Amino acid sequence: MRKHWAAAVFLLLSVTATSQARNDDAGVRKELNASYHRMDQALSGSGGQQLISAIDDTLAKGPYRDELMLRAKHTMAAGGDKERVRTIQIKTTITKLAVSGNVALVNIFQKGDLIQKDMTGEFGPKGATHHLTGGGYYLDKWVKQAGKWRLLSETFQNETMFVDGKKMPSPSN
Repeated sequence: MRKHWAAAVFLLLSVTATSQARNDDAGVRKELNASYHRMDQALSGSGGQQLISAIDDTLAKGPYRDELMLRAKHTMAAGGDKERVRTIQIKTTITKLAVSGNVALVNIFQKGDLIQKDMTGEFGPKGATHHLTGGGYYLDKWVKQAGKWRLLSETFQNETMFVDGKKMPSPSN
């Protein structure tokens, strides 16, 4: 009888721990989804200050944050990039989430639709305007700092891009 009771208590504790882990992951997923949505909105928005604010609030201190912040501030100082890029839509979706303590590894798919003026001749004649669509997979590392999840790094995995309806070769990693 005691063996059955001990087994029942162990089973109850195991189910409770598993359920709590799932609830914790769901809470993390909800918080990260909100952060991705904010970044998507900032990238799609009209103001550079909105993007700088989102970077400041979302990214952990470190080289990745410093690089993005520098690029955003440089773009703002140059008068923005409205003449070069018009974002129609950016949407980020979490495809997989693994949480261990204060670290979360997140696989995401980011889909974009934008109009871009080709300043370098990468897609054709310099100065031509192109419609770019596509999506890419990334592995993001988030850390919990002072009770808030912050993006620490992002690793490109692969992408598919179309320029004016024509599929482009995938860039190498």
